Amino acid sequence: MRLAAYLARCGIASRRAAEQIILDGKVKVNNRIHKDLAVPIDPETDEVTYRERVLKIVEKVYYAVHKPKGYVCTNKKDGQAEDIVLDLLPVRHHLFTVGRLDKDSEGLILVTNDGELAQILTHPSFEIVKQYRVLVRGDVNPHVLDDIEENGIRAFGENYRVESVSIKRETGDGAVLNFTLTEGKNREIRNICEALGLRVRSLRRISVAGIRLARLPAGAWRPLTGGEVKQLQKLAKAGPKPPRRPTREVRDDFVPGRRHNDKGPQGRAPGSDHEGDFFYGG
Repeated sequence: MRLAAYLARCGIASRRAAEQIILDGKVKVNNRIHKDLAVPIDPETDEVTYRERVLKIVEKVYYAVHKPKGYVCTNKKDGQAEDIVLDLLPVRHHLFTVGRLDKDSEGLILVTNDGELAQILTHPSFEIVKQYRVLVRGDVNPHVLDDIEENGIRAFGENYRVESVSIKRETGDGAVLNFTLTEGKNREIRNICEALGLRVRSLRRISVAGIRLARLPAGAWRPLTGGEVKQLQKLAKAGPKPPRRPTREVRDDFVPGRRHNDKGPQGRAPGSDHEGDFFYGG
């Protein structure tokens, strides 16, 4: 077995990241630094150490976690005071989040010690489908949403493409929107809404690669089922998707940063937001 593959199976890092660790001289085989990526090892007879710890292949684990608002998806650094998603799990050694949610968002995040799978599913070329439910304040124009779904939008120096965006329900001063994305760019939904003059009040991811958040409470976790793990492995095995056509430039009448009327469309009766009820279900 190649040493990089062995490190990945031990949960140290993805195979590509493990290769760099080896080239940096941080791994020993039988008490000697091993930098040759091509020379295989025998896991049964060779002793592999990293940071003075003997490595053993670990059982792969896969979790669905409901990230609460205020938590971050990075690994904790010395002196860091922020709450991190991995602290919600009983064991966090060598775990990776599959993608990220920003601190102000909540919802489904997948966590695993399968670094190679995590890296593959996070890469934008695989176009993993993610669904979101977003409560916004402002005047939501369904025709504009249709246009964005068809042509994409450029805002704040970035091209954004959505698989679908629609109104799930109107509220007294805005609406609950359903977004389906595959790109995973930083603050993608927030920037799109900002460009349309909409203020995001709550943003929850409800599905990743067909795995649903359902009614998993905030801060809770569950192991993925065998079928869900196979579903992720099938997506990884299928490989990256071919490149798509670029998105168009944003229209002149929707300039990024321009605010629309926050009070919502005229004639709409005021009503309760019922935020908690909007985020679950289909």
